[in-house]
Amino acid sequence: MDVPALIPIVADAILAHCPQYDRASVMMALESVFAGHPALLGDKTISMLFGQNNDFTNATVTIGDVHAGYTMNVHLPQPLDPTLAALIARASLPATIHHGDMTINESGVSGVVVRDNYGSIHQTIHQPQPIDPLPAALAALASMPLGYVPEPRADLPHPSRLPFEASPHFVGREEALKQLAQAIGSAQPAVVMPAVATGLGGIGKTSLVTEFAYRYGVYFYGGVFWLNCADPDQVASQIAACAVGLKLDTTGMALDEQVQRVLNVWKSPMPRLLIFDNCEDRVLLKRWKPTVGGCRVLVTSRSNQWPTLTQIQLGVLSPVESRALLQSLYSDLTDADADLIAEDLGHLPLALHLAGSYLHTYRPTITAYRAALSIAHESLHGYGAFDSPTEHEQNVDATFMLSFNQLDPDNTIDALALGMLDGAAWCAPGVPIPRELVLTFMPDETTHTARVDALRRLQQLGLLDGTDAVVLHRLLAQVVQAHLGSSETLAVVEDRIGAAASRANGTGVPRSMLPLAPHLRYATMRALDRGDAQAARLANSLGFYEDLRGAYAAAEELHERALAVREAVLGAEHPDTATSVNNLAVVLKRQGRYAEAQRLFERALAIREAVLGAEHPATATSVNNLAVVLEGGLSRSVQN
Repeated sequence: MDVPALIPIVADAILAHCPQYDRASVMMALESVFAGHPALLGDKTISMLFGQNNDFTNATVTIGDVHAGYTMNVHLPQPLDPTLAALIARASLPATIHHGDMTINESGVSGVVVRDNYGSIHQTIHQPQPIDPLPAALAALASMPLGYVPEPRADLPHPSRLPFEASPHFVGREEALKQLAQAIGSAQPAVVMPAVATGLGGIGKTSLVTEFAYRYGVYFYGGVFWLNCADPDQVASQIAACAVGLKLDTTGMALDEQVQRVLNVWKSPMPRLLIFDNCEDRVLLKRWKPTVGGCRVLVTSRSNQWPTLTQIQLGVLSPVESRALLQSLYSDLTDADADLIAEDLGHLPLALHLAGSYLHTYRPTITAYRAALSIAHESLHGYGAFDSPTEHEQNVDATFMLSFNQLDPDNTIDALALGMLDGAAWCAPGVPIPRELVLTFMPDETTHTARVDALRRLQQLGLLDGTDAVVLHRLLAQVVQAHLGSSETLAVVEDRIGAAASRANGTGVPRSMLPLAPHLRYATMRALDRGDAQAARLANSLGFYEDLRGAYAAAEELHERALAVREAVLGAEHPDTATSVNNLAVVLKRQGRYAEAQRLFERALAIREAVLGAEHPATATSVNNLAVVLEGGLSRSVQN
């Protein structure tokens, strides 16, 4: 029996005696032992002895102290590999091979230490033996949990190159971690398509894959290798640096030769985990990822333009996760205060990290901190920040600007994208914007193709997320308004929202307005502060919607405000003023306030007869509405 075949047999025996352990942990502990590394199972050491009294059909497993732990005998269906038995036979006294002293790698077995039965080293035999580690490596990958997230471990496989430590403040993301594992967890020795974690700058993509490496890296026998693709010109030198962990002698070789040596190793069937961090270019990934072999690849990118790969779109943290992160950084925060700050920051992980660090360092009052909090606040620029585990920029504004600055106003599509981004920044902060609405935030003569290309450009840079509806983070919206904030764009946005609201209200179905309602409300409240004709138009549309869904008190207030603006701006005898008078009367009538409604219907009719004439359709509507209220409101009045 060879060494890889022993692992599941010994694991079964351990689980039979110690059911408190899970199989994945047992398998990984055994692999560490067979690879010659110290191993823990839970908080206890694990060791194995073979060949006691020249018996190669049994093994003794000890978990913990020999006196206070677990000791069990494991019967082997077949004797231990005769090569190992022969090594023991070469010793001149009864002895035992302790597998914790044996090194197994891709060239075989070496460094076997023969001990006497009291544990003293008797003889060390350096004799490489041909044992294929691939079956054990594939068995380890096959045991990788896909339905739950394992605990983090520090003992990555020996060849690994991962420059970051696990973050002590990592929270949540269980579903994303499982999705990554499921995407690349196939144990078949064949190429598996990469998985891509995408999202806005500051959303925690690098933190996610780093955490993945520390939770799942032990299942990749060939090691974990991290490459920073932010500067494409430096990728080759990073690949060459992986030669050290792989124990490749590249002395005197040119960089291209060093890279090729590493790539050749990565083409073997041995499972390895490669992380292409900050990779925004599909061509770059295609150039460097292995096309054959057992490597599994994770990518992080702001771009969502990866149509052939499995994408895991990272959103902001949940309220519960945001609270946990803030309180892990500043334990004096109450739940209520943490929730309020998290909402202010739009649950963005980078912003939460900076805010929690700042609160811990400077301890301002929460009221004062929230009152001053904006994208310009010093806390969001890194003042008092704890070190970043992933060594990223400790500045929210600067993080966003890495993407924003890639838009060239002299490029036709980029210029349209800037206008679209500016338009999105005038919408309700952090609320999904209907795709068809955001496509209208540009000049009327713009072709549909150009509109879609502009949207794709923003998505490619990670500035807008989503498909059927797009989201601009509330903090990014502040950055955009600080750098753009065009009043001309605002006028376009309000016009487009107003037109979309009129179409939705025209259906008579309140549900048609649901995706648009937050943006209509946000635009209306802002416009009413100006008190112009556009404000009245928006307030009228919002009031119509509130009436449709039966929120009569809200509808009444909005129609009153629209009427006041139109009287002030257009005059008491204007047709639009008559419309506001009529619509307010309809809402009063629905509430059973017939006398008030009658007076307003009479006023609307008088204006329309004087300005539009007795035969105008709007005048006819007023006649009908007045007749209805005079009948006691038994029929339905019409808003117009």
